[in-house]
Amino acid sequence: MGNLSAAEMAMLPSFINYCYGTDAGDVTYWEGFLQANPAQAPLISEARELVRIGGWMLQAEKEKAAALHKLDGYLAATPRITARRRYLPYIAAAAAVAAIVVGAVFLFRPVQQPGAQPGTTTAIAETSRKGLTLPDNSFVLLEHGATMEHDFNGNSRTVKLKGTAYFKVSKDEHRPFSVLAGPYIITALGTSFRISAQPDSLQVMLEEGKVKVEQQTPEGLQLIAVMAPSDRLDLHTHNTSAPTRSTFQPTDLQAWKAQEIVFDNTSLDEAVRQIEACYNIRIQLNGIDPKKETFSGRFRNDQLTEVLEVLCFTLNKKYEITDDSTYIVIH
Repeated sequence: MGNLSAAEMAMLPSFINYCYGTDAGDVTYWEGFLQANPAQAPLISEARELVRIGGWMLQAEKEKAAALHKLDGYLAATPRITARRRYLPYIAAAAAVAAIVVGAVFLFRPVQQPGAQPGTTTAIAETSRKGLTLPDNSFVLLEHGATMEHDFNGNSRTVKLKGTAYFKVSKDEHRPFSVLAGPYIITALGTSFRISAQPDSLQVMLEEGKVKVEQQTPEGLQLIAVMAPSDRLDLHTHNTSAPTRSTFQPTDLQAWKAQEIVFDNTSLDEAVRQIEACYNIRIQLNGIDPKKETFSGRFRNDQLTEVLEVLCFTLNKKYEITDDSTYIVIH
């Protein structure tokens, strides 16, 4: 790459595609470059930060002249992130990056499919994973390519899934939450778990709570397993062998959840719910109406503090993390 500076690298279209995951070829190239040139990791990290700053400036477009002053004031007033001041000399470069990344936003909207049953809503995650809140306030994170239909009535909460998704289910003792994945039914009351429903297999990873997995057969429902936290269950639809049960590390699931988080003019209420689910953290908003604020941003394998810094800059707020790191207050 010659002697490119971080600012020059951040304005390369292929590098921006890599940062935003918009082109598989560019992602493969830059990941290969980083693997072959580990000494360039600090430079690449700095260039990625410039791309992110460009996204911040897009978000702050409505404030224009006040945006830089607001960013500088926020960083100066928040001791925990003073290290980020070293990026301020690159603001001009970041502004140029912002002009390039303006098109790197993917839309994700629930749609009513033609011919669908009344009350059934279909959501499709095409080029980007995204989170959404269901009518019962349960949260779902759909992986790329996943399709989900949900139909909630007075007596039940039913979701039909193809692909991979993470569910954080709101408790409702009177209405079980059921996920239909091929011939299998995964039922929960209030819990969180990941399901990967493929044409010939099913994998369930239970984060917290309890779920039961059943199979629809000509003789009726057959109980496959009742799962406890950190249990993993693997089944093969067309294989008569017994299901494989094992355990997993909670950090592995959390790392998967944080791989990519996308907000596109998302209500603050929903954005906070997604951050809570992805990082297993509780967030309290003081002096903020979450239904009147929106948030846009894209994060890939970012630390929680990095996400909070962008969110708080957008809101012109500060955050505090409790000593046990399980609770955050934004004020």
